[in-house]
Amino acid sequence: MQLVSSLIALAMALASVAGAMIVVPKLASTPFNIRICLLWMIAAIVYFLVQEPAVVYVFAAAVILSLAPRPPLGKVAVYIGIAAMLPFSFGWAVPFPGINFLLTLLPGKLVALCLLVPALIAAGKNQRVSTLPVIVLVIFCVYGSLILGPQYSATAISRFAVDQLLVYALPFAAILTVVRTDADIETCVDAFIMASVIMVGVAAMSTLKQWNFYSFSIFVDERAGLLRVTGTASVHSLGMHLAAGLLLVEATKERLKLRWLQLWALRTGFLLGLLVTGSRGAQAGAMVGLAFYIALTASNPVFRRLLSMVSYTAIAAGCAWLVLGDVTNFDSTGNFSYRQELLRTAVGYLAERPFFGDFDFARSGRFDHLIQGQQIIDITNFYLQIALSFGVIGLALLFYPFAVATWRVFRSLKLDAGREKDPMYKLRIALLCSLISWYVVAATTSDFGITVHVGIVLGALCFCAARRTSPVEQSDTASASLHPSARWRAVEPRTS
Repeated sequence: MQLVSSLIALAMALASVAGAMIVVPKLASTPFNIRICLLWMIAAIVYFLVQEPAVVYVFAAAVILSLAPRPPLGKVAVYIGIAAMLPFSFGWAVPFPGINFLLTLLPGKLVALCLLVPALIAAGKNQRVSTLPVIVLVIFCVYGSLILGPQYSATAISRFAVDQLLVYALPFAAILTVVRTDADIETCVDAFIMASVIMVGVAAMSTLKQWNFYSFSIFVDERAGLLRVTGTASVHSLGMHLAAGLLLVEATKERLKLRWLQLWALRTGFLLGLLVTGSRGAQAGAMVGLAFYIALTASNPVFRRLLSMVSYTAIAAGCAWLVLGDVTNFDSTGNFSYRQELLRTAVGYLAERPFFGDFDFARSGRFDHLIQGQQIIDITNFYLQIALSFGVIGLALLFYPFAVATWRVFRSLKLDAGREKDPMYKLRIALLCSLISWYVVAATTSDFGITVHVGIVLGALCFCAARRTSPVEQSDTASASLHPSARWRAVEPRTS
């Protein structure tokens, strides 16, 4: 029976990838995206037929290393496309003599080790790696490990630091170092869209069968009579990925030359995928992101300002209502009431220890009334999770790169006013609005699934997109990354 279920699930996974290739053949036929689709398929075959973490991870690492593109940009693009190719909850505690385990490998960490470390080593020869946002993220990782305190062993502290470096600092550093030109950004965006389209296929298959086949669980989590689809990413981060995919497709539809049927198939798939996740946070994030996208791309400046003001007002009113309002009339499940009480309790606790927080806040007794049936305190807010664990200092360190990226993109859009027809202008807006969507989602869920991965990728790409370079500088940067002989050919004058 288990073998039959595995074969059915494998067929559904392969059909999801094949469907994505059929819907966007031009996108799927690019060299890096071919590898992305192939790696998703191979990972599905090994995962569903083996299910032994050690075997799956060792084999997956070997395949990734063997199929990894040589250029650093290719490694970064493939990382973006395959970080979610295995379920987010499928982990492997890597054994090591003398200690319980060396490191808990999760899909994103494995892919980062196999692709981003070599990409940084290769790119670091010609590019500067240490930018301020990366330094700040490294400081956060070290600071966070020190916050654990004397009650944890040196092994646990070092393991935590490595975990944070792999999740936060390494991806940000690799993207900022490798992605230099507009063409580089477009390559990474294409990889992100490819992964989103594959996830749409996974969501569609899960919905048709009413089975979260990647989780190998018969348990059905429903909302409004529909299965809440998790895919490989968790309901919230899957919804976030689809929201960003929708915005990025809108910004690149001309470049990708999507036909009317293709475009509407993608729009419908993304929106239906958002619906079947049942994630209100992701749905709200998508609406906010789309509102800002429409406002920022509108040709009428009055309409643009009006819609922006309405969006800001709606966000502020929603936050105020969640904190101070009476949510009981709109909350049959108790989700809003729980979040409201969590916020009030957390703010009161933070007021007593604002700077450094308390990594063991869950054991303080102050949150016991929030323990749910699974005997957990569900911290449904990423900002609170970081602030409670690491204080305002940790929160500021972690979100400094995101804040700088957001500010720089806004600034670049103002400086480029009048160049609205430039394809990169729209892509900057889409990346910015995707990051704004992520801000909303982060306020509704904790560090769960691939939430952080999506935010890091979008934040780093925003930072790259805000680099305003002239066409000459773009050409110089691109030719500098070529082999010396190829670089000479790139600048050699053509003769008729």
